Amino acid sequence: MQLIPNSNLAAENVIAYETGYRAQVNHKLDVDGTLFFNHYDHLVVDNTLPGLFVIGPTFISLPLQFQNGASGNSYGFELSSDYKISERWKLTGAYTYLHLEVSPDASLTMASVKSAATNLAGQSPRHQLTLRSSHDLPRHLQLDLIGRYVDHLPGYTPSIPSYVTADVRLAWKPRDRFSLYVVGQNLLHKYQQEAMGDPVEVEVPRSVSAGFIYRW
Repeated sequence: MQLIPNSNLAAENVIAYETGYRAQVNHKLDVDGTLFFNHYDHLVVDNTLPGLFVIGPTFISLPLQFQNGASGNSYGFELSSDYKISERWKLTGAYTYLHLEVSPDASLTMASVKSAATNLAGQSPRHQLTLRSSHDLPRHLQLDLIGRYVDHLPGYTPSIPSYVTADVRLAWKPRDRFSLYVVGQNLLHKYQQEAMGDPVEVEVPRSVSAGFIYRW
C-alpha cells in the first residue's frame, strides 16, 4: 500500500443537539436521561486512486488517499441511575442506544470503498449497558465491581459478536491524598476483540495492574 498525501483534506465536522433531564427521586435514588442527534460532514475515508497501480519486479503498490468522502447522522438516548443502598454502598447503572447512518459521497471511485464507508455505521455498538457496584469497606478499603455488555458490530468482516466482560478495582486509601490500588480488567476473556480489519485489529487482553496515587 502507498499512501498519497491530500492537501485538500478538511477536518471532519459535527453539529450536535442534546437535551436531557436529571432528577433526585429521593435521598437514595438519582435518575438521568439524555436525548441526542448528531449530523456529520466531511467524514474521512481511505479511497483507492484510479490508474496509479505500480508494478515492480517483486511488488504491487496500491495507492490510497484519505479523502472527505462520507456524511451521516446519529441519534439515540442515554439513561443512567444511582442508587445508594447505604452510606457506604452505591449501585450505578447506565444504558446507551445509538443509531448511526453513514452515506458515501459520489466522489468515491470504487464500490468496495463505498461499501467500507457504509460499513462505518456498523462499527459502533447500537446497545451498551454498564452496571457498577462501589463499596467502601472497613479498614480504608474500597471495592468497585463493573460489568459491561457491548452489542455486536456487523460493520466488520467477519462481524464481531456481542460480549459481556467485567472489571474489578480494590483500593486502600488510609488518607485523602494517598491510595494504593489493584485493577483487573477484561476478566471474563483472555482476549476481547473490539475491532478488526486491515490495517487495524484490536484485541484487548485480560490484565492486572497496580499503582498508587498521591495528591498534593
